[in-house]
Amino acid sequence: MNEEKDKTEVMLEQMNARLNQPQTRFESEIREAPFKVVESFTMPLAGDVSLTEAKSIWPDKILFVNCPPHLVWGEPEEVRKGYEAIAEEWGSKKGLLIEHIEAIPLGKEESHLGAGAALDAFGY
Repeated sequence: MNEEKDKTEVMLEQMNARLNQPQTRFESEIREAPFKVVESFTMPLAGDVSLTEAKSIWPDKILFVNCPPHLVWGEPEEVRKGYEAIAEEWGSKKGLLIEHIEAIPLGKEESHLGAGAALDAFGY
């Protein structure tokens, strides 16, 4: 039992040390990974790597970006402007997908996603 606990403690210490490195901690692992998509990418303020940095670090990857939390409750115009700002920072409307969370306010689904803000911002 003590041996197992010691292995677990060592593993946790190693993980914590790895996670507490500067924000470049997973750059090479993601760059060298065989997949082409980085899913659930969270940009600042909640995340610690900007879209600009991500594009320079992983130029061949497609990002599935989490919708910034402040846009979830925004009015359609605010959502559209927020999505346009994301595309502008990325430098294109290609190679980028924005994941809108399930917590869209009831009654605003269509204006946020359907014929409204999100699709309008990307020209669909």
